[in-house]
Amino acid sequence: MLVELTSTSGIVGWGEAAPWEVFTGTAEAAFAAIDVYLRPLVIGAPVKEIRALTRKMDKVIVGHGEAKLAIETAMFDILGKSCGLSIADLLGGRVRDSIPLSFSIADPDFDADMERMKVMVPAATGSSR
Repeated sequence: MLVELTSTSGIVGWGEAAPWEVFTGTAEAAFAAIDVYLRPLVIGAPVKEIRALTRKMDKVIVGHGEAKLAIETAMFDILGKSCGLSIADLLGGRVRDSIPLSFSIADPDFDADMERMKVMVPAATGSSR
């Protein structure tokens, strides 16, 4: 789910929410959290007061971390663009050029998990567990 915020000066900031239904809820729930509970806090919020906004978001709704982070990222994007900086540079600079990713295998069918793992990690021959 993408969040687009536009500042009063016309700068557009983008954020992303990627909830995983199994652990943190659905995209629909993230959208509802933003639309119903967080939107009133965001409209008119000063971009330079991101931390104050995150505290307010935590008080108005429990959970929905992805939705809150999407808003926070969009605000950092606006702030960075207003300063001529990427978010990475705004926050002190890059510390790496790539980010290793993981994939959680959570199928109740263990054999299906093993097959998925073999496809994703060709060197994995499967273990006797």
